[in-house]
Amino acid sequence: MKRSLIAMAAISSLMLCGAANAASYTVDKEAPVGVDKSNIELSVGFTNVGIDTVGYDADISAVAVGFGYEFKTSSSNISFVPEIYIGKGVTEEDFVGSTEIELEHFIQLGVRLTLNPTDKFYTFIRPTLTRAQFAVNDVPSGVKVLADETDWELGVGVGAGMYFTKQFSATLSYDRVTSDTDNISLTARYHF
Repeated sequence: MKRSLIAMAAISSLMLCGAANAASYTVDKEAPVGVDKSNIELSVGFTNVGIDTVGYDADISAVAVGFGYEFKTSSSNISFVPEIYIGKGVTEEDFVGSTEIELEHFIQLGVRLTLNPTDKFYTFIRPTLTRAQFAVNDVPSGVKVLADETDWELGVGVGAGMYFTKQFSATLSYDRVTSDTDNISLTARYHF
């Protein structure tokens, strides 16, 4: 709950900054609907994965790279972006007694519905499918056990972003992956 409130406060702050700061240049909203290499975007992000299960709370940091393609609609300020992220955990978290949990890898598929209320600022909502593999390490013995990969989990995310140039933007987002797993991400995007 605490992370959810922090995420929503941060997204709200970014939304206010974006609305107050919109100016100086415009994103080309007159691009034709359809396939165009300028609609490709690459991203890299840092994610904090929160796991609350069986009375234990773990926060694991991860990095992810992503690829998306923007489909513009006839409305100049709405677009759809199918995207894929592949990530790897970069930290472990003490879990139970002398064990640690770590995120081996994850794959996330999503479709971002983006609303651009200004030329510099955008918000989005996205349904996601996520699959992950975790490992449990017994610290004293050094034994590492890979858990089975999770099933594909249906989740939902919300976020806000800001264009710093026509090609570069950054987003802050919150995703609820399962009833006991969520994440907060800061992502840099390059739009071709």
